[in-house]
Parts: sequence; C-alpha cells; structure tokens
Amino acid sequence: MWIKAYARNCSILMLLIVLALNVGCAAAKKNVGQSGSTVMTEVELQSTLMSFSDRSASILISALEEFDAQGPTHEARKFVMSDISYCLSAAYTIAAQPNPQVALLDLTVIMTLGRSIYEENIQRQYGDQIKPLIQAFKALETDVWRIAAQVLD
Repeated sequence: MWIKAYARNCSILMLLIVLALNVGCAAAKKNVGQSGSTVMTEVELQSTLMSFSDRSASILISALEEFDAQGPTHEARKFVMSDISYCLSAAYTIAAQPNPQVALLDLTVIMTLGRSIYEENIQRQYGDQIKPLIQAFKALETDVWRIAAQVLD
C-alpha cells in the first residue's frame, strides 16, 4: 500500500516539477494586459511567502491542537507532532531562501504533497482523528495555489 501511495506522490511531485519548468516564473516583472503593470516584484513575492509561512504555522498548530484534543495514541501523537514540526520548519526555511520563485514552487509542492499524504495514507493508519490536519493542508494548498496563480504564466 505504501509503495503505491509513494509512487503516486512521486508522480505528483514530478508533475509539479514539469509544470514549473514549462510555465516559467515571471515574478520579477509580469505584465498584465496592455497597461504594463507588474503583478508582484521578487521582494513582494518573498514577503507574501513569509506571510504564508506564518499562516501555515497558525493553521497547522490549530489543527494539531484539535487532533491532540481527541486523545490520540502516543504513537500517533509522536508521528504527527514530528511531521508537522518538520513541515513548519521547512516552510520557514523555504520562504526565506534567496530565490522567491523557487520558494513558491517548493511551498506549492510541500502543501500539495502534505494534503495528499495525509488524505490518502495517514488517515488510513490513524483514522478520522487526522481530519483536522487534512482540512488544514487543504486550506494551505488552496492558499498557496492562489499565490502561485498570481505569478505563474
């Protein structure tokens, strides 16, 4: 089971990488319409990604508290807390990297895979207690794709 899920998640990752290579980021000066106005500079994009990381922390910590209030097993609590801590650490590290276009793609992959993994695999292992985390990842995935839609061609 895990092998199929892992292969599917790898396929999603590869699809996102191919998408990133084909669409090309234009965050520095993306022109819209005839007006020639820019959508977002690199500095604005990085600031947006840092804000996204802050929102991610708030949303995932709230979901973690909901999960913990359900009285999960020690094994489940340990796994989820470790995984969410890693995810938040990665989100902040990625958002602070010097190339915000790459950071945007990395954050998009992390949130999409996070939702997919929790929805398709972790829920099977730990049951409905995981639902708050799935909902959190869905919200974050929607949010990061909204940001990406402003920047990606």
